[in-house]
Amino acid sequence: MDNLILRGIQERNLGEFIDYVGMVEPGACFTGGVDVVLADGYKGNLFLKAAEASSKFLCTLAKREIADLGLVDKLLLAPGKATLVRMKKNIMSIADPDKYAGAVILGYDGVIIKGHGASNTNSIYHGLCRLADCGSNNSGKELVGVVKKYSVE
Repeated sequence: MDNLILRGIQERNLGEFIDYVGMVEPGACFTGGVDVVLADGYKGNLFLKAAEASSKFLCTLAKREIADLGLVDKLLLAPGKATLVRMKKNIMSIADPDKYAGAVILGYDGVIIKGHGASNTNSIYHGLCRLADCGSNNSGKELVGVVKKYSVE
C-alpha cells in the first residue's frame, strides 16, 4: 500500500498539498511526528487497541502503586497532591480518549465521525463537537476542491 500511495502523490504532484513521510514508527503518532496515519482497518484497529490497552495498563499500575504505599509514604506525598492533580489534569487534556474519540472521515458531501464501540456519553458529546467544527469550516467543500485540482481526467 505504501508504494501505491507514494506513486499517487508523485503522479499527481501532491507534494505542495501533502508532506508525505512514508512509513513511520508507532511512536510518531504520539509525539507529533505525523498528523494523519493511513492504515487498513485491521492494522489501524490493532494499533488503536494496543495503544488504549497500554494506556489503561499504565494508569492501573500507577493507581496500584499509590494504593500499596505505606502510611509514611502517603503522608510524604500529601504536600505534593496538588501538583499530582495538576499533572493528571494536564495529561488528560492531551490524552483523554473520551475527548478525542472518533475518527474524522472527510467525504465529498460531508463529514462523518466514526465512534468507538465503547463510546460513552462524554465521548459522543466530544465527537458531536468535532463534527460541528468540521461542518462550520466547510471541510468537505475544501476536500472537493483539492480532489478536483489534482484529479486526472
